[in-house]
Amino acid sequence: MSIVIRFFSHLVMWTAILAVFFTMVLLLTGSADLAGALTSFMVLGGLALVLAAFPAGIAVSRKVLTEGSRRVRPLTEFAAATLALAVLVLILVGWIGPSLAGALEESRRRRTRSQTQGS
Repeated sequence: MSIVIRFFSHLVMWTAILAVFFTMVLLLTGSADLAGALTSFMVLGGLALVLAAFPAGIAVSRKVLTEGSRRVRPLTEFAAATLALAVLVLILVGWIGPSLAGALEESRRRRTRSQTQGS
């Protein structure tokens, strides 16, 4: 179980680093304002999560792929952690991201309608 905990701790660390980096690049290049960057944060977070899986896997590779005998338990734990990550990314990209983006867009439309009607 220590492999799974180590994998997810490295995954969270790398995801946070990449998400902050992507958001800062978005803000510093002038591609979006703060509201646009926060709206895109779920998409950027999902991208960071996918990209962070590689360094997190490298961090636990020595425990999983030991020289000499093959151990089934570490490979099984690592496969379970990878499967859990894949399901999490599928949920983020397939359901949460689009529904959040749709809700934010609808909120933006209502706000602009009320501002145009109030003027």
